[in-house]
Amino acid sequence: RDREQVWRTKFAHRPESMQLLDTHAAAVRAFFTTVDNAFLPALEAGDLAKARMIREQTLQAQYQTNTASEAAFISQTALMRLNELFWRGLAINLNC
Repeated sequence: RDREQVWRTKFAHRPESMQLLDTHAAAVRAFFTTVDNAFLPALEAGDLAKARMIREQTLQAQYQTNTASEAAFISQTALMRLNELFWRGLAINLNC
């Protein structure tokens, strides 16, 4: 949550980044909701078959969604930063 708030503060002025951050945050929350509400209770109850099923049918897909949304967010953020540096460098070279 704290890390999410840092990112939200940093990119509040960039709607495209906020949209990607919202997607990523939702994926992370879904993953940990499943861990907390289904996977860990199954393990604590000793129901290894159920825990394995949750891992294979739900958690793996949620993890892949999380990884893909994180990669999209990082790629977009890096691209925007490179664009800023390019334009700043161009302005310096043109003595603007």
